[in-house]
Amino acid sequence: MDDLGMRDVRRRISPADEERLPGERYALVIGIDDYDPPLRPLYHAVKDAAAIADRLRDDFGFDVTLLTNRDANAEAIREVLERWKAETKPEDSVLIFFAGHGTNHPDEDRQKEGYLVPAGASGDPSSWLAESEIVLHVKSMPARWLFLIFDACYTGTTFRHDIPTGARDDQVLKALVAGAEDQPVLDGGAGDHSIFTRAVLAGLDGWAQTGQHPDDLISADELIAYVKSEVPWRSRLRGHEQTPVGGPLQGTRTARDFEFRPIKPRLPAPLLRNIYSSNAEDRVAAAKQLGVRAPRDTDEVLQQKADELIRLMRDDRVPDVRVTAAKALGELGHPEGFEPLAAVLQAEKAGSELRAAAASALGDLAERGTHRQDAIEVLTDVLHSRDAVVGEAAKLGLGRVPESGPQLVATLRDAGDRQKRQIIDALACLADQHPDDEQAWPALDTMGARSLRRFYLARRRLQPQWRDIRRQSLVVGLSGAIGLGLAYLVVIFGLRPFNPYGPAVLSYNLLPGLLAGVGLAFVPRLARALTRRPRRTATVLGGIAGGLLLGLGLALPNWFLGVGRHPVVWLLPGLVSGPLLGLTLACLPREPMRPDEQVQESFVLFIKRLRRHIIPFTITAVVGGLGFALVRVPDSLAWGYVDPRWAEVSRWGLGGAIFAAALAIGWSVSPSGTHQGVTEI
Repeated sequence: MDDLGMRDVRRRISPADEERLPGERYALVIGIDDYDPPLRPLYHAVKDAAAIADRLRDDFGFDVTLLTNRDANAEAIREVLERWKAETKPEDSVLIFFAGHGTNHPDEDRQKEGYLVPAGASGDPSSWLAESEIVLHVKSMPARWLFLIFDACYTGTTFRHDIPTGARDDQVLKALVAGAEDQPVLDGGAGDHSIFTRAVLAGLDGWAQTGQHPDDLISADELIAYVKSEVPWRSRLRGHEQTPVGGPLQGTRTARDFEFRPIKPRLPAPLLRNIYSSNAEDRVAAAKQLGVRAPRDTDEVLQQKADELIRLMRDDRVPDVRVTAAKALGELGHPEGFEPLAAVLQAEKAGSELRAAAASALGDLAERGTHRQDAIEVLTDVLHSRDAVVGEAAKLGLGRVPESGPQLVATLRDAGDRQKRQIIDALACLADQHPDDEQAWPALDTMGARSLRRFYLARRRLQPQWRDIRRQSLVVGLSGAIGLGLAYLVVIFGLRPFNPYGPAVLSYNLLPGLLAGVGLAFVPRLARALTRRPRRTATVLGGIAGGLLLGLGLALPNWFLGVGRHPVVWLLPGLVSGPLLGLTLACLPREPMRPDEQVQESFVLFIKRLRRHIIPFTITAVVGGLGFALVRVPDSLAWGYVDPRWAEVSRWGLGGAIFAAALAIGWSVSPSGTHQGVTEI
């Protein structure tokens, strides 16, 4: 079927079906700066027309006919309008934009008639284009959706006349003009554009969206409302009163509105409003949202997001907005972000917080593989910054990229002492984040450098846990001191609670209790922190080492009480039971008390908590009792009088069980630290 046949079919279908057909979009865009005297020349009309033409063509898929200066004479304009009468179809849309001089002239009834002044026009009204003539031209077109936009003086007269509807009354004909019928309008006022055209462009960019339509669609009513709200106050700032007029022309009937449908994805209007909001909190929220990659984001949308983030980072006056934009630029991972971030990081006047954010963002980019080698070089250069915050951020940024290890080692050879420490600390940061990656553990030349890296590695891993370590040491230490005091009271005096030696026995167990807290809370964590790959084996070995520290402390009360005939006997109970307790606690699952249990005290919760810990308590108590009891079997009775040996051993076993149970209780209620998602013991 040929084009004429298809056109006939489309003319015979119902209006409801027409709305579902993909019609063509036509735009006639006119801009005139060069006028013959006595009309003064304009300076922004051609730029306005070119910008509108580009926006309609590139963003909305209009078939644009652009006429500027001498080409925009009356004959050329009428020729295009006449051609469209034959070419357009019912499902098509037609837009006419005019930027140039406008005027009015009394008609036969002395009513003001509005005119657009084409190129080459003289002072004779017959050489002008009457607004009513243009309206009649478009009304006679088959196209159903028509929109007139006039950026010219005195064009408010477009709305003064009742335009005949003609044979068809289902057209949607709307107009938007720059000012009222008695108002001159500004030629500039908004950079390279007039205030009116700048508002139209901003509305088409998405500012006119109200969220009433899907797929980022903008209706003529939305564009009219936006321009009418923007132009008056912006013109008053320049000492001029300009009031745009817009709406449906008389003789049209309500139907689906004229639509601007984007042909490519774009940023949503709510996000745009936040980006350009005067409220800093809105801009911070917008920057965070721009840094998120949505699954449906195309390359064009990602480019727009990157451009907006770069602008916010460079130009915004609020530090929080700039910092957030820099971080979001790294999270977005767009290649365009590298150069602006590198420039900010290397600019010492940019501020510590912003430069640190840029360093972190470059680490994100390098981790994604975007400008990886260049990002590594920039971050390595700022490792030695006098600003400690920036240097630390650079280390963390490099720590995300295992490939940075060999380059750091290469710079280590020629670095000074202070620079070497910074580089080795960066290598420790790298090793901390990638313990299983061989590139993150490049070989170092000297034992001193390797030991220093281990030291920095342990410091980085333990630093987030210092508060928990101190609290756990205190809790376990106090539990150990009390439990050990009770244990020795049982060993020596049986179960008699009132004894004059009681305070002395308790006081001599303060040191072993403190050693228990420090050893069992810190040494296993230190063992894990020093290893390349933190595993349960390191925790077990650390528990044994912590238990030995505890065991050495147990020699003091044994000596005080005169246990045994040889100093080895003072050490033996602790050297046996201490490592056993450390090994037991290291191997038991750790289940710290939940926050809701810390604020809710009830019998039911107490029973639940007791049931969760009854097995670990029992195992630990048995180990402690056996450790204390068995080492007493080969020794003679403590005081030399004749007692059954099993009674002596039993008292030591009971005391050891009490001591171990006290340690287990302190261990279970004390806080536990975490590192890389693994609960530390």
